[in-house]
Amino acid sequence: MGRTLGDASGGYVTELSARLPLKKIVPMQQAAAAVMFLIQNDFMNGETLHIDGGQRLV
Repeated sequence: MGRTLGDASGGYVTELSARLPLKKIVPMQQAAAAVMFLIQNDFMNGETLHIDGGQRLV
């Protein structure tokens, strides 16, 4: 995210995190674990997993 936002990345992450119910942005490893869950589970199909720290609920 730092390369995309440049010098403004720190402030953006802090502001966004403060507005999320969990007060943090999902770490890359946790997002990857959710993707792997969907890939490895033969009984999951057509599902949408929201890995957004509750942002869509705010």
